[in-house]
Amino acid sequence: MTSSPENKITRSDLVKSAVNVGALGMEFSWTYYKQMNIAFCLMVANMLKKIYAGRPDDYAEALHRHCAFFNITVQFAPFVGGIAGGSLSIGSGVRIDNCSVTGSAISLTAENWAYTGGILGAQAMNGVITNSWTDVTVSAISKSGLTCVGGITAINSNGAMLANCAALGDVISHNGYTLTSTISGAAGGLIGQATGLLHNCYASGNIELVNAMDVAAPAAGMLVGKISASRALNGVVVGCRYETASVVTANGTQIETAAAGAMGDTVRLENVSAADTGAKTFADTMNEGLSTAGLGRTDRWLTGEDVGFTAEELAALRPRLEGRNADLRRREREGHPRDSEAGRPPRGRQDGPERQSL
Repeated sequence: MTSSPENKITRSDLVKSAVNVGALGMEFSWTYYKQMNIAFCLMVANMLKKIYAGRPDDYAEALHRHCAFFNITVQFAPFVGGIAGGSLSIGSGVRIDNCSVTGSAISLTAENWAYTGGILGAQAMNGVITNSWTDVTVSAISKSGLTCVGGITAINSNGAMLANCAALGDVISHNGYTLTSTISGAAGGLIGQATGLLHNCYASGNIELVNAMDVAAPAAGMLVGKISASRALNGVVVGCRYETASVVTANGTQIETAAAGAMGDTVRLENVSAADTGAKTFADTMNEGLSTAGLGRTDRWLTGEDVGFTAEELAALRPRLEGRNADLRRREREGHPRDSEAGRPPRGRQDGPERQSL
């Protein structure tokens, strides 16, 4: 192919490629699938149109070719879960229902980043985990990278939901990333790092975050280590409970127990509190959240002006409400030691009242 002056890329073309809709949309169009590929393609589109002037088929092929991975640093960041490493490779909208994981430990030690969850290492966008529970210690240790650990999933992505789930075991996150205080490892009873919706769930294990960079607000919480709400309809927690006697530690020091360690300014919490998860009435409390009255109360709040869900969005997230009991039962780990200063003695394993399911 011979080039003509009309086809040549000029300095002005290069400058315009850096300051246009594509460049400004770098973060808005980010996806797990190919990172910033859409924004990059928009940046070079005008130059490709110039190069392939008069040849629409070649131009279309070039657009497809340039819509590939962009801004990638290749690192081995394993995702480990009790059922699957993650649903990211499957795609969005994956549903996991009525599953359980029990045992002594799910653990991962890595050179770089490490993500560990009781059920999934990471839940993809618009994924749903319902009526499921874990009774296992979940941990991750990294020598030089970030660690993110959750009793159900390490990461809960945008638009994803956790509903009617429970995590009974301890969560331990040994962070190895120390380059900046603005990024830190995370540990949460249900989820290490989350956006999305958490509804009618509880956690009862101890939480430990080692090498927390932000000592003032460590990403260690009874339900979520770090939760943000940078996009609409994310960062919402409703009708959830965490064990009163559980302990949260950061860098070896016991800290105040809270639902979430680090929260974005627009995160919304409703009907979230500590509870005695071993009490006989606790299952009744959680089941009430799935009753017609309980769901109606939650839906009125979720569809309110402050939160902004629509009835259609909630219906798409939730499976059909079935009048049945799932084998999601309150159990404590056998002979599991607790911090004596927290006033929580070791408890034997026991089956508790059955809970309803969504």
